[in-house]
Amino acid sequence: MSHIKRGAALLVACMVVIAGCSKSENASETGSPQPTSSTAAPSKPPLETLSVMIPLFVQEAPNASTDTMKKIEEYTGQKTDIQFIPSGAYDDKVNVAIASQTTPHSFLIQDAKSPAYLNAVRSGMFWEIGPYLKEFKNLSKLSPDLAKNVSIDGKLYGIPRVREATNVGVNFRKDWLENLGLTMPSTPDQLYEAIKAFTLQDPDQNKKNDTVGLIEYGSIAGFSQVVLWYGGPNKWGVQNDKIVPDFYHDSYFKAMDWYKRLYQEKLMNQDFSALKVEQQRELFNQQKGGIYLGGVSSTYSQTNPLNALMYQEKYKNAEGVKSQDDLFSKLYNFTAIKGTSGEIRLPGELGYFGQFVFPKTSLKTEAELKQALSFFDKLQDEPMVVLTTWGILGKHSIDHGNKIYEMVVDNNVRNKDINSLSQLSVSITNAQYKGEAKGLNPYLVRVRAYPEEFGKYAVSDPTMPFLSETLSKNPGLDSIVSDARVKYVMGLISLDDFKKEVKRWENEGGLKIIDEFTKQYLKSKG
Repeated sequence: MSHIKRGAALLVACMVVIAGCSKSENASETGSPQPTSSTAAPSKPPLETLSVMIPLFVQEAPNASTDTMKKIEEYTGQKTDIQFIPSGAYDDKVNVAIASQTTPHSFLIQDAKSPAYLNAVRSGMFWEIGPYLKEFKNLSKLSPDLAKNVSIDGKLYGIPRVREATNVGVNFRKDWLENLGLTMPSTPDQLYEAIKAFTLQDPDQNKKNDTVGLIEYGSIAGFSQVVLWYGGPNKWGVQNDKIVPDFYHDSYFKAMDWYKRLYQEKLMNQDFSALKVEQQRELFNQQKGGIYLGGVSSTYSQTNPLNALMYQEKYKNAEGVKSQDDLFSKLYNFTAIKGTSGEIRLPGELGYFGQFVFPKTSLKTEAELKQALSFFDKLQDEPMVVLTTWGILGKHSIDHGNKIYEMVVDNNVRNKDINSLSQLSVSITNAQYKGEAKGLNPYLVRVRAYPEEFGKYAVSDPTMPFLSETLSKNPGLDSIVSDARVKYVMGLISLDDFKKEVKRWENEGGLKIIDEFTKQYLKSKG
């Protein structure tokens, strides 16, 4: 598997920051702070260059000379080597780095409960950072509840990236709906009909039978949403004071049958099990399909190739279209489906997406650890929050004062220069500093409003704060059921065969996982 790495190493002085130290900040003409160099360090820091590995969710990573990266280094006083890894290959890269103990100074762990990571933590590979956070102005503001959710054995090993309660839904080609005279579906049955129409009724009007309605990938990425539509829990639920998995519920079988019908009728891509998320997005950009279940922000951040094509072929001289960015509201839409109960139920997120960890294999001393923590702390200062949200004021955006900003570059530039680097932010102070938009793309305004509007419908996973020793020692257990689910949907096994795989899961450790989670759940209730 190929991996893309890009690093930035720019000549800017480094410094170690201890608790209470301050940075000089210039203000713009409208009063907003601008990134400036930090106060010079009194002595040479232990790390000349700080290496950080993050996933890349956009088409292109910034190069070493990007002005935005320079501003980050100038403000933090830290030379950096930022390694961008395509999101679909990222977890594999992390596992290789942990296994080989060839790690950067810090990197993002996307799955804080992955067996590889848990085993590495318990082997002493990572620094426990909890006791140090009080020394840093911004990191010390981390919510105690969130810190508890990401702790392992009561200790904090990473800085979580704060996120909203939910951000998932159903994404559509809006123009395809309009081409077929369809309205936005709001129930599972209506969604099925839209998927069917997108497959059979030439939604792109090219007079070819070359589309499918639904695009899926892997072990069925949207499956948790569908389980919730039919009344089930979010991965795990509580029955009679006992923690049980979602596949103990009838709703799980209904969700499998919903997908199986789509697969058998060839209304979804037949190669879904072999694909990764990037390939799903490629099929969407290639107009091979028009619906997928996932983050509602993805149609904004990952559709630049399709926008460029549609702009040149159809919309370049269209009324009301001045640039590609004007196409978002014309081409795409998203919604949350009401389940069979008539209520919207969405998978609740962890309250964070991944966490930055600090391996002892590359950070040898406490001084080096504090230098790395200082870098992330400074990224939460207002100038850096503004930079990683709005880019360079006067270049990427205009500051209208009172924390009102207006983006003046197209989405391609925004993704490369800003969104790619925003992965470095842990967002602890974003609500305080990031400001509001003026003249922001109306579609993006809706995307950003979605978590607040629909967060009340989020269904949480009760096992979020818990850890299973059995699961950490048996990383293949989860795949027993997910593999069987895929096989059932594809018609390769019967429902009885699926239930036999559930029994195998139970016998090989599943019942122990249930017992471990239940004991922790009951203990948490007091």
